[in-house]
Amino acid sequence: MNASIEQNEGGGIESKCPKKSQTVHASTTSKYLLIILLLSVSLFNVGCSKTTFAYNQLDWLLPWYLNRFVNLDQQQERDLDSLLGPFLDWHRAEELPKYLQTFKDFEGLLDDEVMPADLERLEDAIEHAWVRLERRSLDWLINLATTLSAKQVEDFFQELKKQQNKYEKKYLTRTDAEFVEGARKELIGILKKYLGSITPEQRNFIDSQLAELKRSDRTWLDERARWIDRVENVLEREPRWQDNLKKLLIDREKNLSEDYLMVYEWNTSVIRKIVARNLNSRSKKQDRKLRKELTKWQRDIETLIAQSNGAS
Repeated sequence: MNASIEQNEGGGIESKCPKKSQTVHASTTSKYLLIILLLSVSLFNVGCSKTTFAYNQLDWLLPWYLNRFVNLDQQQERDLDSLLGPFLDWHRAEELPKYLQTFKDFEGLLDDEVMPADLERLEDAIEHAWVRLERRSLDWLINLATTLSAKQVEDFFQELKKQQNKYEKKYLTRTDAEFVEGARKELIGILKKYLGSITPEQRNFIDSQLAELKRSDRTWLDERARWIDRVENVLEREPRWQDNLKKLLIDREKNLSEDYLMVYEWNTSVIRKIVARNLNSRSKKQDRKLRKELTKWQRDIETLIAQSNGAS
């Protein structure tokens, strides 16, 4: 189970990794983030039995996903293929062993009482992995962005703004009760996947804590709209726009609003408390289920590492 979960744009629960973009559900705000997003989703959010298959298909899944937002021509697709190879080689060789260690660290926590601070340390490890992924991607993704035509850039932002309108209509019309229920359904779903059936006592605690969540959809959508505007302004291609885009991407957390950060930190602390309580109250049956799922993840990552070593 990913120990680092928080509210997504619909009031649900998600990985903390995309904190800056705030969702793992196809709502990123630049082509650069789309690539990063799919890498993270493919590794952390597919079923364990499909992990190695999905990861091994990234070299064609990424261009396919990207083409949902920008129609690349044949030369751009060839350029993307040549850029992806070294990047994925690096990720297999250097990042997968770190991911494996994170899963082992999480499993090691289960032998004692799990504290919210323990989960926060795991969140930090995942956040650092996310930052490494971003930084390693910057140069080649910006190089690819230089090949986009004005029409491709225009189409890209039209698609993002279309999504923005769809999200606003879908989420901002909800009542507060519907917002909390959306978070409840997703959190229960995650816990059931890794613990099995949730006891009445566990459900009662979850419900009592979710009532403390702050409404996050408006702050998330406001932040998303501002981010789209910033990236769109940079991609007007003024002199030194590549440097400006890189700086914007690296520094984007510094530009987050106080309201957004306050809601994010509050809701994360609520979810962290729920996860810790459920881990500590798990039955023997739930413990077996959880350890079995973690073992699957570790086995899949070890397989991917072995494949990487065999290909080198």
